Amino acid sequence: MGRYAVTSTNRTAGRGATLTMAPGIRYSAYTAPDGDIHSEFPHIRSVGIRDLTQVVDHRINQVFDSVGHYVRFSNGGWLRYMFDRRGNMVEFYMIGLDGIMSVEGDITVWQPHATT
Repeated sequence: MGRYAVTSTNRTAGRGATLTMAPGIRYSAYTAPDGDIHSEFPHIRSVGIRDLTQVVDHRINQVFDSVGHYVRFSNGGWLRYMFDRRGNMVEFYMIGLDGIMSVEGDITVWQPHATT
């Protein structure tokens, strides 16, 4: 019983991210020329933030039949996601954060600890 991770290690530019997923989650991914990892997940049911004291800005935008969230963290990392009126996730991006995804499709994100 292991865990699977989608990781971008370009943390020097403040862009890295790690998403650890529970066993049984299937996804497809590719690395873009700029080093970003793009993945497709079968279903994201909810998005949570482990420590709200790390959040410095949260913006919500409603456009036609979708709602988008942009959350900025104190380390410069950010989370952006959008879902449609039926609750289906349309897009999900996170940079400079760590996260975990359950088999049920629940994602929780947080800032990684600083390393020296």
